[in-house]
Amino acid sequence: MWKKLISFPVLMAAPVQLLIWFVVIFPTIVVVWLAFCYWTPQTGKTWWHADFVGIENFLNLLSDDPRFIWSIIRTVIIFLVCMSVELVGGMVMALLFQRNFLGKKLLVSVLIVPMMVIPLVIGQSFYMLFLAQGPFNQIISWLTFSNFQFDWLSHPVWAMVPIMLGEIWNWTPLVFLIFMSGLTTVPENQIRAAQGLGATPAQIFFRISLPILKPLILLVIVIRGMEIFKIFDLVYVLTGGGPGNSTETITMYMYNVGIAFMRVSYVAASSFIVLFLVVIGAVRILKPLQYQLLED
Repeated sequence: MWKKLISFPVLMAAPVQLLIWFVVIFPTIVVVWLAFCYWTPQTGKTWWHADFVGIENFLNLLSDDPRFIWSIIRTVIIFLVCMSVELVGGMVMALLFQRNFLGKKLLVSVLIVPMMVIPLVIGQSFYMLFLAQGPFNQIISWLTFSNFQFDWLSHPVWAMVPIMLGEIWNWTPLVFLIFMSGLTTVPENQIRAAQGLGATPAQIFFRISLPILKPLILLVIVIRGMEIFKIFDLVYVLTGGGPGNSTETITMYMYNVGIAFMRVSYVAASSFIVLFLVVIGAVRILKPLQYQLLED
């Protein structure tokens, strides 16, 4: 028995297994425990001696904390707006690049540059663009022949615009690359047959290409949706969740409450609520794909 436990394959896999335990499994166990306890560093107790309170944290979040509810609503709004623009923009770009033309490879390389820029740099760039005396207001002034000055980042509603534009600019190239690769899977013979029957490009897209790309679109929505729900860098650099809490997303809420106010167990409970919502949403979105796989 001991020889099997200390065999060469086991020894080779042991470092990876230990890394998974310390990086993934152990922190998850700690967060689960803290979600059902009351603990902050100020209590003077170690986290494993925290007072067990059951589901009290979850009830407080859902019934007595409108700040938490609104942070989820804002994150969902960002998801809906950004995802819609990225899907449409990425698909249009992929259709434009479906055929070969001179300079295609160079232009694709230029278009995917935003995807390579780290979010903190993008946040700083958009912060400079949307200052009251910044380039964005200057362009509007030229177009309207007026002296347009508007403090975007200090407005409780319009401060969301730079955040969403930064997210769209950063990740539309990824959606474009995925759709461009997906269009290569559309059978050429079906397209030629449709063209021979007099079908328009719009009819070919909606009746041939789009149904084939549907599973890919659903996967893009789930993958990008999970990333959008984790948006933090842009919000932190651009507004910090302000003015007030008007641009506070769910991750920004967890940072402000968990780090600034040290309500660790409270934030641990909120993370599981968000995890539950994301998992339910992903399952619902991918359900048509599951039915399609069963039919195939």
